[in-house]
Amino acid sequence: MPPIPADKLTDAQKKAIEEFKAARSADISGPFVPLLRSPEVMSRARAMGDYLRFKKLAAAAAERVRDPADARADGHSGANGTRTGRSRCKGG
Repeated sequence: MPPIPADKLTDAQKKAIEEFKAARSADISGPFVPLLRSPEVMSRARAMGDYLRFKKLAAAAAERVRDPADARADGHSGANGTRTGRSRCKGG
C-alpha cells in the first residue's frame, strides 16, 4: 500500500505520525505505512512493539542475572546452570 500524501492526512493521522516520531525518533516505515490508515491501530502496534523490544527484554535480562551466592547455594554455577560439584541428592 502506498503512503498517504501529506496533503490528504487527517488530523488523527498527523497526530499518530508525530507520536511515532517522538517515540522512535524516526519517520514511519515498513508495516506502519499501511497501518497509518487506522491511526489508533498504528499507535497501538507501535506501543506493543516498544513493549516487546524494550520492557519485556529488560525484564527477561533482569531475571537471568542472579546473585552468585544464590547460585552457589542452589548448587549451580549460575552462568550456565551447570553443577558445581556439590550435589543436593543423597546418593551423589
